[in-house]
Amino acid sequence: DHMGCGASNAAKEFHGVDPVPVSELVGRAGFGDFVDQRVQVVGRAAHTGSVLESPFGQQKGVAVKVSAITPSGGPGGGAHKRLFTAKNCLSFKVVSNDSEVTVDVDQSKCKLVLDATEKIFNIVRDDDAGCLKSGGTGPGQFSKVLPRPHALQFWADFNNGTDPPSRMTAVSGSGMNCGLNRPREATEHVLKLNDAVAVIGVIRKTSEGLLKIDAGEESIITNSHSVAKALKLIPPAVPVSEEGADVLQMRPHE
Repeated sequence: DHMGCGASNAAKEFHGVDPVPVSELVGRAGFGDFVDQRVQVVGRAAHTGSVLESPFGQQKGVAVKVSAITPSGGPGGGAHKRLFTAKNCLSFKVVSNDSEVTVDVDQSKCKLVLDATEKIFNIVRDDDAGCLKSGGTGPGQFSKVLPRPHALQFWADFNNGTDPPSRMTAVSGSGMNCGLNRPREATEHVLKLNDAVAVIGVIRKTSEGLLKIDAGEESIITNSHSVAKALKLIPPAVPVSEEGADVLQMRPHE
């Protein structure tokens, strides 16, 4: 998957800001270093009490991006069409074995550059079950589709009128109808717990003396090794579990 212009611009940004491991950041910020400066912090991703669940692959993480398309082909010979991209990012922690810092995310301003985690095929609407279904490892594998309980709400919330669910391919029982309609596809990008993560943001000290990374305007969050070279150097950390975290569905930004 070649890097889009968003990713190559992000790679330039990460190249231009020196990476600081989270333990070094926490240690030196105690002496006032880095405070109110724009830095690149690297470590592993952990939650602050909540995780997001992706709508089709149902994978959990602290950030999710979904790009929805209509694939090319089909009886109408239609063109590949981008439908919409949905993004959510919770505030989360960057951790190492001995240190952590919270990333305070403004998701309307912060940029997410995440590796693809799963390609979703055969997205269809099942009116009997009142849900969307998807599944299979390629187009046309309709016997493999399974109900995705939160996907219909997701699609309704994020399509912005480009592709209302009423237009989607409908299946009833095991049959397909509406032969000219091509089932949708999507690519999910999930920043999972324990992923090596790099964040460019501004270090702030709260009134209680706690550190946080302000991820607003001009901030970028990535788990892509091709974007942030420092990710290769992050040592393994004790895995954090999603145990006890609230599981949230994606919602449009307020």
